[in-house]
Amino acid sequence: MKKSIAIGLTLLFIVSMAGCSLYGVASDYPAAIMVGDTVYYLTSQAMPAEIDKSAVIGYTESYTDAFPKENNATNFNRELNMPIAKVENGVAVLYENEWRFCTPESSAYEDASAKTGNTSVLKEPPQLTIMYADEGITALRGTYSWTYQDEDKTFMGIESDSLHPLQSKEYMPSLHLTRSTLSHIEPFSAYLQFETVPNQLTVCCWSVEQWDHIDAESEAVAVSKYDGEADQPVFQIPLKEGSFIYEVVATWENAEAYGGTAHYSFYTEPGTIDASVKE
Repeated sequence: MKKSIAIGLTLLFIVSMAGCSLYGVASDYPAAIMVGDTVYYLTSQAMPAEIDKSAVIGYTESYTDAFPKENNATNFNRELNMPIAKVENGVAVLYENEWRFCTPESSAYEDASAKTGNTSVLKEPPQLTIMYADEGITALRGTYSWTYQDEDKTFMGIESDSLHPLQSKEYMPSLHLTRSTLSHIEPFSAYLQFETVPNQLTVCCWSVEQWDHIDAESEAVAVSKYDGEADQPVFQIPLKEGSFIYEVVATWENAEAYGGTAHYSFYTEPGTIDASVKE
């Protein structure tokens, strides 16, 4: 661990911003359900079919084309009265005849110190989840530069170097671009969900033909943002059809507690287009 130098953070930020696009305005929404005043995102993770009836806490009551803002409302199926069950780390909904796990939308600044009324301190960049259709993957976190205030009010710093995304295929998760079976979601739109929302976000991509060519020029990817529940923004990016490598660069600016820049990456692979998609 090394002392962080402010100018170093600034230089890293300037380099990471090159060739990328800032967020704008979004047009649609990730698959979500609201339960007990908390928003949960639908995932592809199937739950055991033998979920006990005692775990059922309610049923879906309404449908919205936007982001759910009422309890037991969904935006991924017009069918009402789908059972909702409480499970470890989230909820499950009986969707298309199988129990599907729904992961909670993370709240910023939730930890032990938040319970005392103090601002939470992130000691490293948070995790990034890529939501595509009904699938979720954890992006590979690469190089980052980070500072945070320790318990004794001393600022600590971390400079973590990693392989370039074009050298990281062995460690990088992939998404299969199969058309969504959710009628209102565009075939190739992904959503970026952070445990703590960054202040700035940019995305770039390369064709997979550039694997191992770290000098290859990247292409900017448009990033859209709209407000979710509890003032938690949701970020959306269009995915190019075919096989591409994506790098997400996020920056946090909380001068009193923590801050820095982190790089994340994942890649896409072509999948089967579902001809039965509902219009």
